[in-house]
Amino acid sequence: MTRSNTALSRSQGMIAQLGGSLTVEEQLRLLEALDERHDEVLRMIDELESRVSSLLNTWARKNAAGDPAQEQNKAPRRVPAPARNG
Repeated sequence: MTRSNTALSRSQGMIAQLGGSLTVEEQLRLLEALDERHDEVLRMIDELESRVSSLLNTWARKNAAGDPAQEQNKAPRRVPAPARNG
């Protein structure tokens, strides 16, 4: 994450300079920093997608196998008949 924060800081610093005109070299550095940040964001999205898929697969397997706690909650409960006096 440090690398992406550094790239973001550089990008923010360069964007702050946009009040004045940027040289071609500064524009190239800005584009490179933005490209680096874009790559980092795409990597983070891929990682998040993988984690969500893994979680959903685990959840689906658990539901397909039947979670004993869920099955117990679904089972009808028998209420004892009141005792007869007589």
